[in-house]
This record gives sequence, structure tokens and C-alpha cells, in this order.
Amino acid sequence: MTGNYSTREYREKLYDDLHVRLRDTAILMCAIFIASIGLNMNSTAVIIGAMLI
Repeated sequence: MTGNYSTREYREKLYDDLHVRLRDTAILMCAIFIASIGLNMNSTAVIIGAMLI
């Protein structure tokens, strides 16, 4: 079932379901750092490894 939501209702539903934890943010930052190193080294394996994190 789909409904027609106003922008305000849609934003409220989105923010109610959004939970950002420090742990998730730290893991994301580590993956970004590793991917950056892989790009600087031109290493496909390191970039793919960062994507797996």
C-alpha cells in the first residue's frame, strides 16, 4: 500500500527511522580512509577491500 505523503510527513517518517550511531560512523570513516589509500596507490584490491568493510 502506498500513500501520498506531504513533504513534512515524508521527512518525519524518514527521521523517525534514521538511527546513526558513533560505531557506524567510525567504520564508515575507516572504509573511506582505506579506499583513499587504495586510490592513491592505484590498487584495485585495496579499493575492493574498503568496499567490503
